[in-house]
Amino acid sequence: MSMARFVVRRVLEILVTLFIVATLIFILFRMMPGNPTAMVLSPRMTPEVREIVRSRFGLDKPLWQQYFIYLNNILHGEFGNSFY
Repeated sequence: MSMARFVVRRVLEILVTLFIVATLIFILFRMMPGNPTAMVLSPRMTPEVREIVRSRFGLDKPLWQQYFIYLNNILHGEFGNSFY
């Protein structure tokens, strides 16, 4: 096996592994109980403001669209906002 073939094979294995890990993370976060926006929502917010926050985070879209947005953001290095 030539060195170039070895490197190409390893790079493909890494890409597949990263895709699987990213998919598992997406699925696990969607399976967690509770509302994903609970950390940024205040009980004093009106329903209209809550819907705006859901829309801003893309949680008003179907799950398959959220997944493709998530993958696109990862590819562009956009890992979201930290609330800590």
